[in-house]
Amino acid sequence: MSPKDKKDLMLDLLAYEEVTKNLRLGYQVMVFVHARKQTVNVAKFFSEEASRRGESELFRPVDLPQEARKKGTTFKGRELASLFRDGLACHHGGLIRYDRTTTEDLFRDGYALSLIHI
Repeated sequence: MSPKDKKDLMLDLLAYEEVTKNLRLGYQVMVFVHARKQTVNVAKFFSEEASRRGESELFRPVDLPQEARKKGTTFKGRELASLFRDGLACHHGGLIRYDRTTTEDLFRDGYALSLIHI
């Protein structure tokens, strides 16, 4: 693993710790990253790390209405629906308008507890 990869992993782990700390306190969390590609990569890391640690439920809302569940399956971006099922959302200017506004709506309404944003 290169020094840059080690640094990125350390930052991702630190961010994960802060996110889970705030989720345990009942807050929604927005994480800002530096590049569009990082939004999905960090969200995937959070999902995988939560699964590895047995903390996946922290990221998922307790009572997700059927309407929100259905809306979360309508994303046009390949990975967004999968990440939403894990309670995560990504947002950046490269998303098509529908995906951006759907992400905004789901986060605003409390159905995505963690938003990775550029």
